[in-house]
Amino acid sequence: MAAFIVVHVAALGDESLVERWCLSTYSIKHRGQWYRMLSSGFVHSGWMHLALNCLGIWYFATMVESLVGPWLMILLFLLSVLGGSIYAMRLRRLDHDYLAVGASGGVMGLMMMCVMWVPSIKLGLFILPIMLPGWLFALLINWGSMVFSLTDDRHRISHEGHLGGAFWGGMLGAIAMMVASYLFQQELELGSGFSMDSMEDLGTYKQMLFQWGSLLHSVDYTTSWVLLWAGILPVGLFWLLQEVQPSIFKRKWWKK
Repeated sequence: MAAFIVVHVAALGDESLVERWCLSTYSIKHRGQWYRMLSSGFVHSGWMHLALNCLGIWYFATMVESLVGPWLMILLFLLSVLGGSIYAMRLRRLDHDYLAVGASGGVMGLMMMCVMWVPSIKLGLFILPIMLPGWLFALLINWGSMVFSLTDDRHRISHEGHLGGAFWGGMLGAIAMMVASYLFQQELELGSGFSMDSMEDLGTYKQMLFQWGSLLHSVDYTTSWVLLWAGILPVGLFWLLQEVQPSIFKRKWWKK
């Protein structure tokens, strides 16, 4: 968050900074400025945009960090930002004037991990006093983003960036869960004599492993897999369909 604020303040004194760092299909394809795939996550369109992303990071990144540690959390966040940029670049590759800024892809990735790893989480929009189960909230966000990416709202908000962050963050979250579960079972079979009382003596990643392993024996992760199959994989299918036959999504059949 500090890095985002510093960059935003610097951009106030240098108006060209956002232009140089933003996600630009033309600059990436024709000028080879691939750094924009990551730098675009550090610039924002205004204080409100910055505040909303910082709020998301404050809430979701702290939960992810409590399970995997700070360095892996930062890596997962940056990979989600990069995933959002890749997704947006592919879906908007024919729009040479496409520009996007913000860390929303990274925030979406962290949110998917939180919902997947902590099934009991409840989420809602701060403007509405309604809290929904995390998996249902994530489903609505992802499907809503897919619908809005096909409307004129795509010229105002980078829904593709949100979808890409959610897809790659969700997939990384699922893979991490499966790996942790497998390694935990291996430890149990080896009979290492592990005791939950000795948690503090373990390294960060060992702590993550046994925390998740113990949760797997006491928490129902059914909703996590519902989210994966109904909310994350369809985002990947949505991408694949547009890669194979983009004209399907240009006909605006829903207006007929």
